[in-house]
Amino acid sequence: MTTAGRMTRITGARDGFTLIEIIAVVVILSIVGAAIFAYFGQSLINSALPFQQMTQTLILGDVIENMTADYNSKTLTLDQLRINIGTIGTSYTNNRYGTYKLIENRFYAYTTPPDLSLTGVVTDILMVTVENTNGEQLTTLFK
Repeated sequence: MTTAGRMTRITGARDGFTLIEIIAVVVILSIVGAAIFAYFGQSLINSALPFQQMTQTLILGDVIENMTADYNSKTLTLDQLRINIGTIGTSYTNNRYGTYKLIENRFYAYTTPPDLSLTGVVTDILMVTVENTNGEQLTTLFK
């Protein structure tokens, strides 16, 4: 515009950001993000691992509880319980007790020591060891 032969510049408020400013912010944020991920990345990735291991351990405890409840119902003998539990070395998925691999399932004869009142009494004890997918093992004895 001209006013009395002079050029005047219309100045207005500057709206928004320039492309250079936006690119600079994106570059800075990506450098900071990469540094944070490098520092915290592995711990963020592995943060769920303890929870998964605890869940697997609880499932293994449930398997033993189910076996104990089955035996305590007084409808099974130790021989029947041993048969229901399964064959050593076999993995079971969602059978009547849960998901597990059977490590040990055998009888042991236990003779009471001489210092107890039941001297010489032989008792069969069923020893059961189960394992979960993490390789954790849990052993219980049934008398």
